[in-house]
Amino acid sequence: MKNILLLGASGRTGIQVLNYALLDWTLVRPVGLNNTDKEMGLAIGSQDKHSAFISRKAVAQFLVDCLETNGYIKKAAIISEKK
Repeated sequence: MKNILLLGASGRTGIQVLNYALLDWTLVRPVGLNNTDKEMGLAIGSQDKHSAFISRKAVAQFLVDCLETNGYIKKAAIISEKK
């Protein structure tokens, strides 16, 4: 049986539920996706200036990096290209 969690617009309730889970999780929320190969740098969270877009390739690379480094365990990350 699979557990499915639907997040609301803010995602806060879902994150609260995930915090009680007995597993490692990472929630990634990319902004507008595009298919460009141009590398613009990554903006993560609220500390960087975000653009309105991010390439699917950059999202995939971010996910692979998280898996390889155990980065963002039990955290949510909003990602985009740097402005």
